[in-house]
Amino acid sequence: MPVSGLTVAAVVVNALFAVAWTSQRHEQEARKRIDQMSAVLSETSFPRSLAVLEKLHQLTNSHFAVVGGAAGSAPVTTLAGVQPAELSALVKGSTGNATTAPRRVMLGEQTYLMRIAKSERLASVETLVVLLPEQDLARERWQAVVPTLLVGAVSLLLLVPLTFLVARRFGRRIARVQQKVAGVALSNEEPIEEDWHHEDEIHDLVNSVNDLGSRLRDLQSQLVQTERARLLGQFAGGMAHTIRNSIAGARLAVQLHMRRCHSTTSDESLQVALRQLTLTEQQLRGMLALGRPNDKHRVAVSVNEATGEVLGLLGPMAEHARVTLTSRPAETAVSVLADPETLRAALLNLILNAIEAAGADGRVRVGVVLSETAITWSIEDTGPGPPLELAAQLGQPFVTGKPDGVGLGLALVRQVAEDGGGRLRWFRRDDQTYFEFTLPRNTAS
Repeated sequence: MPVSGLTVAAVVVNALFAVAWTSQRHEQEARKRIDQMSAVLSETSFPRSLAVLEKLHQLTNSHFAVVGGAAGSAPVTTLAGVQPAELSALVKGSTGNATTAPRRVMLGEQTYLMRIAKSERLASVETLVVLLPEQDLARERWQAVVPTLLVGAVSLLLLVPLTFLVARRFGRRIARVQQKVAGVALSNEEPIEEDWHHEDEIHDLVNSVNDLGSRLRDLQSQLVQTERARLLGQFAGGMAHTIRNSIAGARLAVQLHMRRCHSTTSDESLQVALRQLTLTEQQLRGMLALGRPNDKHRVAVSVNEATGEVLGLLGPMAEHARVTLTSRPAETAVSVLADPETLRAALLNLILNAIEAAGADGRVRVGVVLSETAITWSIEDTGPGPPLELAAQLGQPFVTGKPDGVGLGLALVRQVAEDGGGRLRWFRRDDQTYFEFTLPRNTAS
């Protein structure tokens, strides 16, 4: 409504100004016309008889009167019903040959725009009076301003509805932006769908609000992940002492039993128990490293040795799960700068995930690929791969496709890779899943 009101006011003011300007111009033209007629009639010497004046009246639609001339002669005029005394009073006071400017006078019941001019013709002096009826001037003035008023009326009829519709449409869009901004605080994740496809300021504002909502969602997601990692660190720190003491006690008990019973050569079950305890301890150390800055001292770790230790721990588990586990070690002795415990924990999680994904009668292959600057562990399995809906979030804490999974294994691998200046990626090819764990090569080796 304010915009429509401003439009109406603007059109009305413009129309009134045009009417006033047109009326003023018409008044000036009327005065100019009467001045020109007076000048022409003053300079001509044709007879000022009633018949001549009547012809002039028919041609110009103005009235004329001649006062003076021969002594005692009555005024000659085209005006009907006007007393000679009235005409004589109009020219009274005029002296010499000076002319007077047009002015409005009353003759009878009519108003006229009058111009008085004197001229000398032979021995007599005549006063010529030119009168334009005010009624005719008003009619001409009205005819002049009617087109302007019509244009203003048509403009109002067109502009007011259009302005109202456009303002209403813009108002709806602004209201949607306002609702979206209010919804951002309520975690409304739906972006604004624009039904107005022109590039304008509100379109830019909508894009900015949508971008703001997207950024806030990302920040909220990061905040949730950070809070989860912090809580995980607190939980792991609180449980670490108890769990590690339990593992150390169990290992000590198994080793003591082996020494007392001398069953190391005939019973492999105790060796399997020791490996399982070692495997559990490695996983626990990896969990403790998750979510904490890696400020441990990095040393040169042999790639083949680290890989062999992990494969030795997981070999019995693969055999029990009926999974074929093969490896392709590095062709040359190379090393990486890393913390040995976290590196082994990362490899253990990757290979363990592959064994679980491959399932019975599946295959897992662990290979080491060398380049001039990096070392890549490639873990291939014949499993179905991660769910598609989780593909973009793999590597984040608590994101897992396993029914009984926690979602910390790949998070640990990604953290070890990023802390070491490497990366973790995965892809599907030829019905197999590939995870590639890359770290910079130790150039000193």
